[in-house]
Amino acid sequence: RSTRVSVTVEVLERQKRIVPEVNDLWAKQTFADCSSLLDLREKVRAAGLVERQNEVRKQISFAAAAELAKRLTGQIPDQIVEYTRGSLLKQIEANLLAQGRTLDDLIEHEGGGQEQFDRQLIEQVREMLAQGFSLDALARHLGMSVSPEDIDEAFRQIAPGQEKRMRQDFEATGRMYLIYDDALRNKANQWLVETATIAYLDAEGRIVDPLAN
Repeated sequence: RSTRVSVTVEVLERQKRIVPEVNDLWAKQTFADCSSLLDLREKVRAAGLVERQNEVRKQISFAAAAELAKRLTGQIPDQIVEYTRGSLLKQIEANLLAQGRTLDDLIEHEGGGQEQFDRQLIEQVREMLAQGFSLDALARHLGMSVSPEDIDEAFRQIAPGQEKRMRQDFEATGRMYLIYDDALRNKANQWLVETATIAYLDAEGRIVDPLAN
């Protein structure tokens, strides 16, 4: 049996999409800190340059730490490798869950299967531990200590723009000792980059400045 329903709809507003003309007026109305379209373009360019330089600095720091790790002697105990592998795997799974994905989805996307994924994960863990231990040794050799500013910088690197919230979370869960370790390693890594002799080569083997515009 069908039921007849009567509905009354009131149109409160009609909207029309208008693509604005990108000019000085649009720039000033849309971005409070911009005085003109040229000013906006310069700010976007400057922000992009800062982001690129930060990424280059991260790559340089990683490369320096990786080179230092080659000088680490002795074997890393299997228990530490396995514990770190488990912790890293949980972190990966948590990040995937936040994206609505699973570990199987990641393995399928990357290809190579479970065996290759496990092998690459172990290699990553061993490299990460080797870098951490070698930076710890360097910090001890130099007699380094951690300042409040170093702690602030460590939080800034972990969660840019969310430093206070992240610090509160670490303090509430008793994980501040992890930040002290990170801050000390960051400090040793920075010293390494500043004092080491590093040559930056382009595709043709010419020495270049990686932070140049």
